[in-house]
Amino acid sequence: MIRLALKSDSSSLAKLHAETLITSFLASLGQVFLHNLYTFLIQKEKVWVYEEEGVIKGFVSFSHHSSGMMKRFLKSPRKSADRQINQGFLVRATNIYKHEL
Repeated sequence: MIRLALKSDSSSLAKLHAETLITSFLASLGQVFLHNLYTFLIQKEKVWVYEEEGVIKGFVSFSHHSSGMMKRFLKSPRKSADRQINQGFLVRATNIYKHEL
C-alpha cells in the first residue's frame, strides 16, 4: 500500500535510510539526525511510504521548494540537543564543501 507518511513513521524512515543508504552523507550524521529530518519532512514537506503488512519497505520525499528545504529544516525549532546535532551537520557539510573545491 502507498500512503502519506505519518509523524509516527519517522523512526522507521530513519532506520530504512540508514540501512539502505549506508555511505550517504546524511546517514553518516546518525539516526537522531535522520529521525528529526524525516519528522520535519513529514510535517512541512511531502513524504509517501510504501508499506507491506505494516512494514515500511520504501519511501519518497520531496518539496515544492527544494532549494531552501535543508535551510528550513536546520532553522526549524527543536530541542537544544537536536540543534547541536544540526550544528555538527553544518560543520561537516562546510568541511566537505571546502575539501571538494
